[in-house]
Amino acid sequence: MGEQINVSINGEKLAVDKGISVLAASMKAGVNHMHLCGGHGLCSTCRVRILEGEEHLSEMTTFERFSLRGHLSFAANVRLACQAKIEGAVRLETIFPTIGKLDFKGP
Repeated sequence: MGEQINVSINGEKLAVDKGISVLAASMKAGVNHMHLCGGHGLCSTCRVRILEGEEHLSEMTTFERFSLRGHLSFAANVRLACQAKIEGAVRLETIFPTIGKLDFKGP
């Protein structure tokens, strides 16, 4: 287990490994985070709004920048959860609504 970072996603506070993607962190926390393309950066449904700590996310790749700024023109505080890696404390919210929590425990 690597260095743990405290993050908040939709008000849910959790500790995650440094370097994990925002999408992986939210799924690990049980957030029912929309990602129609399976987290490959193709659909933009996993977008998140950064409320605090933008400087604690990885640099935006050319691919992500084109998707969000060139092609779709989203605000500067919006990132793709599947592409943004957590490097420090951050507080964010999903743009598409989440319904319920994921339950990985099974029956």
